[in-house]
Amino acid sequence: MCIVNNFDYNADGLINWRDLINSLILIQSLPTNDDNIQDLCNQLPLDKENFMEAPAWFDELEINADNENALKFERAREIKRLIFEVNSFDSQISKECLGHALRKTIPLGEFLRNYV
Repeated sequence: MCIVNNFDYNADGLINWRDLINSLILIQSLPTNDDNIQDLCNQLPLDKENFMEAPAWFDELEINADNENALKFERAREIKRLIFEVNSFDSQISKECLGHALRKTIPLGEFLRNYV
């Protein structure tokens, strides 16, 4: 129940599922400041193809550092795909929508390490 309380802004038992999902998607790469969000949002509105190519603060943070024999997994690309799918409308993602959503991400990593 504690995790839900972090997203129940009006204390009415309702949460915006996008805020929860965005926090889970960015669990290891939360925006460190508003400039991170603004730099990404300044490139919007974009369709999915262009959004996938847009630089983001987590591109360097999410480089695959697995064992050299492991299957390659493009974490940053998958994060972008998920962010787009969760926050886009009519196959476009808007500056206002994404900026608002990313500003509501919270650090769930610490919570999950302590309570799960």
